[in-house]
Amino acid sequence: MIPIGNIVFDELHVFLRITDRLWELVLSEIKERGLFNNLTRKIILDEMKRLKISFQFWENKDSHNWEYTSLVGDDKKKVLEFFNLELLFRPSRAHLIRKLWDGFNSLYCALKNKKTNPLEFKKQAKEWLILFLTPSSGNPNDLKNFTKGLYLPNQITHYMHALVFHGWEFLKKHKQWGVKAFSCSAVEKKIINKFQLFFVKHLKMVEIY
Repeated sequence: MIPIGNIVFDELHVFLRITDRLWELVLSEIKERGLFNNLTRKIILDEMKRLKISFQFWENKDSHNWEYTSLVGDDKKKVLEFFNLELLFRPSRAHLIRKLWDGFNSLYCALKNKKTNPLEFKKQAKEWLILFLTPSSGNPNDLKNFTKGLYLPNQITHYMHALVFHGWEFLKKHKQWGVKAFSCSAVEKKIINKFQLFFVKHLKMVEIY
């Protein structure tokens, strides 16, 4: 096993993977409530359009599962910061999820800032995890006095664990350069640009033939 002292995570992938998870959890909740229908999908598509994000749903012909566009980094950040959750949930529920999303965004910004105090980050990260694990309260059979919590321990991902329990260590150890110095974002951007260029050329060839 590689010692923790010889490891540093890529802040970009922390952002991408945790944002993916938060979005998946929102969609999963909608599906669990039996509300993942044409109307809900249209609401999501319209909101993505408002945010100027290219996004689509489609049904897999083999599995009959609904799939959706995998967003790139900039679009994920738009969703994280500006998606109107009240379009999908009642205000109190939307506020709780928004608080979780904003908390993660704040952590991510702090992670990129080499001036961030590691111990303050540690405290903030653990508070965010506690929020993520907000338990339900009241009697589920009495909806007037029941408040649904957020998520369960088995829904925590490896990236969340790394951020909460080791992010502050990386900030402390690499304070001279900052965690962002180890980011692969420039490489990722080049890869995305090459893929886009490839598909643009490919589509043009298809049109010609």
